[in-house]
This record gives sequence, structure tokens and C-alpha cells, in this order.
Amino acid sequence: MSSWFRSLQKSPERTSKESKDEQFIRSQVQEALGNLRNAEMLVHRSIDENMKRQALQIYQNTLGILIQVLNSKQKLPEDIKKEVLAQHVKKALTQAEKLKESLSPQKRKQKQKQSTLISPSSKPISPSSQNNHTQTSNISKSSPHLKNPFYPLISQTIHIPSHSLSPLSLSSISGLQSQKQTLQTSLLQPLLHPHLYTGLRTPPCGILLYGPPGTGKTMLVKALAYESRQSTMFFSCTSASLSSKWHGEGEKIVSLLFQIAREASPSIIFLDEMDSLFGRRDSNDHEASRRLKTEFMVQIDGITGNSNNNNDPKNRLWVLGCTNTPWDLDEAILRRMEVRLYVPLPDANSRKTLLQHLLQQNTHNITSSQLTTLVEQTKGYSCSDLRGLGREAAFGPLRDMNGKMSDNEGAIQKLRPIKYKDFEHAIKVSSRSVSKGLLQRYQKWESEQSGVGVGK
Repeated sequence: MSSWFRSLQKSPERTSKESKDEQFIRSQVQEALGNLRNAEMLVHRSIDENMKRQALQIYQNTLGILIQVLNSKQKLPEDIKKEVLAQHVKKALTQAEKLKESLSPQKRKQKQKQSTLISPSSKPISPSSQNNHTQTSNISKSSPHLKNPFYPLISQTIHIPSHSLSPLSLSSISGLQSQKQTLQTSLLQPLLHPHLYTGLRTPPCGILLYGPPGTGKTMLVKALAYESRQSTMFFSCTSASLSSKWHGEGEKIVSLLFQIAREASPSIIFLDEMDSLFGRRDSNDHEASRRLKTEFMVQIDGITGNSNNNNDPKNRLWVLGCTNTPWDLDEAILRRMEVRLYVPLPDANSRKTLLQHLLQQNTHNITSSQLTTLVEQTKGYSCSDLRGLGREAAFGPLRDMNGKMSDNEGAIQKLRPIKYKDFEHAIKVSSRSVSKGLLQRYQKWESEQSGVGVGK
């Protein structure tokens, strides 16, 4: 389906000759085929019944659209053949029926009865394979997917389904060209061309994004997760999801998380605010915190860790981390984060692009020269600071109404556009969130790391 699906992509020459009905049918077929691909990926990478139910729901909704297109009497675009479309519908119907049967309670009970009727002694087992037989049966009975008490936490909270990801791409993020290029070569390109990235070109297991708050570190991770959603499993962890009030549960959650991620590889584990969990170890550390850090390091780079497995294209696992204070991280944790990217404050071009994007959301009369002045005045502002500045300036027209507002639909037309004076007022009442001392500390830490910062 992939080659035919790519051939349906819109081109100006093709769509200019089509009617609106044909263009609408084309968009419907493209969206439906894309959903079928996502459903196939969900079934292939499903780790629990919830994901299978999601795939079945996608199949049912999408097949209804395709069957409606097949039964329609409207003219189809030239490159959309009913015969080829019918073949895809038939294949998807078969897969949906198999999926529905596997989720049927009666089918599961029948399989359980059949498994109990077949005794291990019904087939001869050689003495050499008897130990292996008992080991595999014990492993299946104690499978973490079925009986581990922490599995619901990982499958329902830490695992992020692909349909829940925000539609964001790296190209839509202004600036940060070197950081985006490094992320593409370290993660996205190995997913697209896995067999090219072997040997010395094996992709790194750990990637750390650090820098001042509000500069777009988490947004870069969101874009990576969305662009790789069709070929990876994404897990998002916080200190609340990995820590527990019960002694010893934290390292068990970390161990199970890496086991599930390896079984569903290629996978991405994202750790936000890493300094809250993996700070420097000292004599004042609680034993539970120390054991959690040790388990995390063992899973990444221990005897059974993941650093060597990244050479296998089928069993790759990436650990992405974000922090505002990299100097608070433990040195052993830093060593396992092989790629360290500094995400700086936005430069002049990035600030201009961001201000233009913010101004597009409301009417304004800001000229190009005034915009250039704003870019100069906001030097040292982070991306979140600029967003707050634009929000504060957008309230200017509402303040001029002196509370004389109405619920009529025409009330918004009476609002004056955003003016330059609104931004002047916003700059006076707002302040930067990143101090010069913090920026100097980043420079000092990078010099201590012997130029490890890639973002310079």
C-alpha cells in the first residue's frame, strides 16, 4: 500500500485539473489509507488489549469511509482505481475480523480451555530440552505483561499513543538548525535507513537537551515523537511516574519500563526534568533514590544494557532527556547521554519569526520597521517570554473598551487592531525569565566539559 499511497500525494498539476468533488474524494482516500497504515502499525506493535481495541476502532471507522467511496456514483480521480481500492478494503476487512476474534471473550476462553486440555506430557520431551521447556513455561506464567502490578502504570500512563501526539514537525520550529540536524542524524535518519547506521555509525542511545527554561527543548522532543510515530513506541516519564512512596518500587518500574521498551523496539523513552531524579550522588542520598539511579544506569549501559543493542537495527532504543541544570546531573548519568545539545535563547531571526507567527493570530497594524525594533528590544527573551509578551500586548484593545463588552458576534469587529504601543506597555510590565548569570553558568559548565556542548 505504501507505493500506491505515495503516488496519491497531491501535486499542483494534478489537483488543478480536478473538480472540488474529486479533490475531496482524494483527501478522504489519502486520510483513510494513512489511518489503515497506523492501524497496521498498532497491531504489529501492540503491547496490550487497549492498543488492539484502538486499532479495531480505526479499522471500523476507516473502512466505512472507503466502502462509501466505492459505492459512490461520483467520478473518482484518474489515479484512484476502484479495483485497487477494493483490494485494500478486502485486506483490511480480513485483518479487522482477525483482530475482532482475538478480542472476543469467548475466543479467549476457548483458547484457555484448549491450553488446559493439552498436557505437557502429551508430547515427548527429550532430557536435553526438558529444562528449557520448564524455563519457558515459567517465563510465560510470570510474564510482566500479565501479572506485573506496574504494567498498567506503564501501558496507560507512561506510554503515549500515537493519536495523542501533537501534530508538530522539526521544520515548523524556527531556528535551532544545528540542533535539529543533530537530532535527525541521531534518531530520525536511523529509523528511515536502519541498515546504513551500523558499526561506527551506530546511533547513540542517550541524547540530552539542556539550556535555559522556555527555549523549546520539550517542543523538539514533541516534534521527534510525532515524526517517528509510525515506527516507534513513545514513553514519557516524569518524577511522579518513576518514584513511589514504597521502598524498592522505583527501580522495579524502571526495569519493567526498559523491558517493555526493548520488546516493542524501536522505542523512545523521554525523561523530562532529569535533574529532579538523577542528581549527583552523595552521602546524603536516600537509599531508594540511589537504587533508582543505579537501576537506570544498568539498564542503559550495564551487562544487559542497551548501548550495545543499538547496533541491531531491529532492537534500538533511545533515551531522551531534558534539563535546565545539567551541572546537577550525576557524572555517570552524563556519560551515558552521549549526545548533549545546548538549546540557546532564540536569535534575532528566530525572534522575528516567532513574533510574526504570534501576530498572525489577531489583527494588528505593526509595520516591518516596528517589528524590527521589537526584535531588538526583546534580545535575551526566551520563546515562552515572547509568547507571554504577545499575550500581554493582545489584551491592550480589550483594556481600551473600559469594560464595555458585549456577547454579540459583531463585538469582535469593534476591537481595534494590536498596535506598537501595546507591545511597549507589555515590555514595561513584563521581564525576562533568564538572567545573564544563568547564561554565564552554562558557558562555564560547557568549558568544564571540554567543549562537549554541540549547540555552540
